[in-house]
Amino acid sequence: MTTQTDAGRTLPPASRWLLFTDLDGTLLDHHDYSHAAADASLSRLRGAGAACIFCSSKTRREILGLRKDMDNRDPFIVENGAGIFLPPGAQFDVSGLDRTGDGLYRHSLGRGRDELLACLNEPPLRHFAWRGFAQMDPGEIAEHTGLSLKAAQDAAWREFCEPMIWLDGDDRLGEFGDALQARGLRCLRGGRFLHVMDAQAGKDRAMAWLRTRARGRDFCIALGDSDNDREMLDAADIAVLVRSPVRDYPPAQGRIQTIQTRGYGPAGWAEAVQQLLDQQSGH
Repeated sequence: MTTQTDAGRTLPPASRWLLFTDLDGTLLDHHDYSHAAADASLSRLRGAGAACIFCSSKTRREILGLRKDMDNRDPFIVENGAGIFLPPGAQFDVSGLDRTGDGLYRHSLGRGRDELLACLNEPPLRHFAWRGFAQMDPGEIAEHTGLSLKAAQDAAWREFCEPMIWLDGDDRLGEFGDALQARGLRCLRGGRFLHVMDAQAGKDRAMAWLRTRARGRDFCIALGDSDNDREMLDAADIAVLVRSPVRDYPPAQGRIQTIQTRGYGPAGWAEAVQQLLDQQSGH
């Protein structure tokens, strides 16, 4: 593991941490979506009182299943920062927020998916070559992602953004981005797809909003493995760049400390979290 600052510096106690983590390729293995290599570190982090906030391109349905599997009870951020959900009793301010049918408090950043799809299906955006999740059945999504059919159905249940496969030339991607911007939209390149969302949405913006709602937690750590994590990583006090088997480290930098893991995916995640827990005051 490499760091840009002294790895021996003392950090605030973990009870003050807001730890924002990407999922695919970071906490979950890129190939088989396993989190087993990080389970012991997740348990230690939970025992130390840190909030572990999933911040992902995944949907609410997908993350609810993962939270149950990993015994996570903290807020979570979906669809690349377009939606934020807070469970009752999570020590965050939920005043003024709407409540969903499953008992969560919800805050959204920008327009919903139906409005995005309406824009994407009008000229000139329809004149570019792409194929979005709205055009795919769960079987096709499973083929592209390696997910089970049930997991692909959960991935297809979008509320805020539209993942897509880019089928046009790379030289036209900038033109596509300009056309999106003119309509108040933006796109991010994830591990497998482009993600189109409202221009007001983003992992860093969701992170900043949630920080204002935290009670007694004011120190931000972010972990990610790809370019669509860069804004979140740059906004954190500590940025952890998790090694990927399919791409270079994202070009990001934390304000206090930047860590590059030697291990891939959840193994690298665990490596960094253990180091940070060892650095905290009162350890």
